[in-house]
Amino acid sequence: MARKAQAGAVPAPAAPLANAAELPEGSGRFPVLSPLRFDGRLYRPDDPEANEVVMPRDQAQALRVIDVLGDELPA
Repeated sequence: MARKAQAGAVPAPAAPLANAAELPEGSGRFPVLSPLRFDGRLYRPDDPEANEVVMPRDQAQALRVIDVLGDELPA
């Protein structure tokens, strides 16, 4: 069973990826243009620690169409 976060607890920031070789196969890195909850984390364009998301390109394509994500960032 999942534990509940204590009141006032701040989630740990995601560890930055060192290089493109660490990206999962078929995934890309995308800038967040609108708030997005993905893999249990909230990504927002105004949050410097969560303004990019790594996700499968096929999932990202649908979000790019509706302007939630921008174009894939270079490796």
